[in-house]
Amino acid sequence: MAVVLLGLGSRGDLTPMLALAHACRARGETVRVVALREYGDLVAGSGAEHIPVEADVADALWHPDPWVRRVLLAQPGLMYAQMTARLRRAAPLVVDALDRASRPGDTVVAGLATAGIATALHDRRAVLALFAPVLPSREPSATVMTPGLRGWPTTFTSTWGWMLSTEMSGRAGRLVRARSEGVASAERTHGGVSTTATERWSPRAATGSTATDTSARAAGARGLRLVSAPGARSLRAVTTRGYAAVAGWGHALLGVPGAAVVAGRLPILLAADPALVPPAPDRPVGVRQTGFWTLPSDDVPAPRGGGAAAAAPGRPGGSRVHEGGPATTARLEEFLAAGPPPVYVGFGSCPAADPAADQRMFVAAARRAGVRVVLQPPPGAAPEAGDDVLVLGEYPHERLLPRMAAVVHHGGAGTTAAAVRAGVPSAVVPHLGDQGYWGRRIADLGAGLRPVPRARLTTERLARLLAEVTGPDAPAMRRAAQDLAARLRTDGAERAADLLLGDPSNVRCSEP
Repeated sequence: MAVVLLGLGSRGDLTPMLALAHACRARGETVRVVALREYGDLVAGSGAEHIPVEADVADALWHPDPWVRRVLLAQPGLMYAQMTARLRRAAPLVVDALDRASRPGDTVVAGLATAGIATALHDRRAVLALFAPVLPSREPSATVMTPGLRGWPTTFTSTWGWMLSTEMSGRAGRLVRARSEGVASAERTHGGVSTTATERWSPRAATGSTATDTSARAAGARGLRLVSAPGARSLRAVTTRGYAAVAGWGHALLGVPGAAVVAGRLPILLAADPALVPPAPDRPVGVRQTGFWTLPSDDVPAPRGGGAAAAAPGRPGGSRVHEGGPATTARLEEFLAAGPPPVYVGFGSCPAADPAADQRMFVAAARRAGVRVVLQPPPGAAPEAGDDVLVLGEYPHERLLPRMAAVVHHGGAGTTAAAVRAGVPSAVVPHLGDQGYWGRRIADLGAGLRPVPRARLTTERLARLLAEVTGPDAPAMRRAAQDLAARLRTDGAERAADLLLGDPSNVRCSEP
């Protein structure tokens, strides 16, 4: 029997799965990772077998047209809709890879984008991995919080459902609680699992349902056994109008044609640390919180590639642009020794409407704020930098961030955890998804600034962020970040592996 990890998505979506792969292999297990084809080297570095999905991250997630991306970045509802559409196109490729990767009796660990596929399988044990307290569901319409747009509620019907705890702070929490008051509480019991439905806060056409509807149909065509339709009908009978019954933290039915699974019966691993995501009293039965999934420090991969320096166009010899390898480390050391600690600025693999313009904005804002910066260039950017700016390619956060004065990032779960572990202040610029949630949590805990949505980011706004995150309040934010770092668990992936490979009923334990 093998452990099959579905790591569909960007590098940030895949990295925690690789930490789990490392932990499972250390326990003698065969591990296969289903991931986009461009991540073959990354998967190989974990020692797991890579089963490629024959698509690239740009094809699977982002629209290729820059003008369309600009519109999507300003309208999260539209962004989710196009991501759903693109994932739907990639779904048969994912099923094909899963068919090659898994056998009856294997354990399949899925994330949000592949939740419907995993829950549809009948002859493979499915476990859902969550990297933020959120689940997708199927509801005809809902008022949802668009994370980071402008902080106000928006109604739309084609996006992911954010079903956070009623313990959320701030305006988002007030919205949930206000909506909860209009939904009658009702005890719903199925299979020994009892929950109180205090809210229904979830839209239709979620990535976890619509995109994987296609996958489920493809799975059936490929001969993968799905949960029977009669079972699905009996599960839907315990919900209101056949949709998701949500209990506070995010209790939902995950539905695909012919299959619906109550979250309380589906093993769920929440790969987030209680220091950042305290267990909510209304969290459903069926969740085991392990802490973030990270590689042991000794196993963090070294920078890759040759790393020769390259001069920026139009600035002979003035830029410092490097891509991995020993040369990158040497240039980084040289840059760090030449002045005060810089600020890291990078938005991971989030889409950019105009990468070159973003790059110019980063450099101009840094110079206006009078700070040195290390930049991760937006995908597709032509580097433009100087001696006060180091433009770095891929470089392990675990090796880089502890040496920064602060971090300005997109608020992905992995980058948020890396910044906290580094003990440095953060300024989050959420683009989509759970990123606004992480930005609010960092600010609420005093370890960073209030998040600024990407759609509202300008050179002036970014310059203010850089000045504030390194300004008079920086020591207090650093102390708060260091306090958080001291409380973070370091064995999240190991705990998850023990749960997966031990008694399956342990995964359903709701203790933090």
